[in-house]
Amino acid sequence: MIGRRDRLSAGLRSLIETSERLASSGENLHLRLAIDYSSPDSLLRAAEACSGQALTRESLAAHLPAPDVDLLIRTAGEQRLSDFLLWECAYAEFVFTDRMWPDFAANDLPIATDLFRSRNRRAVDCRYQQRNADESPQWLLMGQCTAIFLQRAD
Repeated sequence: MIGRRDRLSAGLRSLIETSERLASSGENLHLRLAIDYSSPDSLLRAAEACSGQALTRESLAAHLPAPDVDLLIRTAGEQRLSDFLLWECAYAEFVFTDRMWPDFAANDLPIATDLFRSRNRRAVDCRYQQRNADESPQWLLMGQCTAIFLQRAD
């Protein structure tokens, strides 16, 4: 889970920690649930963690709660990031759907990932020029108030 755990009830924090512990040995898919998440707050915490060292893209990124996102799936007809993973989505591809988050089904994900794989990813950052669509993409499914970050395990 990424976000502000300190503003959650003790019972909910305990449930999240138990879920994380139970899922920690998973090998096929990494899931990140964003609750009460703010990208500027995340960037500030990462910058504070880097204090005393040279601030570079790499040093700041190392302290962020999630890796770079390759595909952002935005539900509910929204076409904005809404303060979510601003840094990590810098080179993301976007897929928009009118389907509401609770109705997003298992058969919707392959449609979005097929669109992702069909795109020619031209990016200034050479990290992305060396990647191709067959490599494990980082997928982000973003609902109205909830975001699920799916990362295929290598």
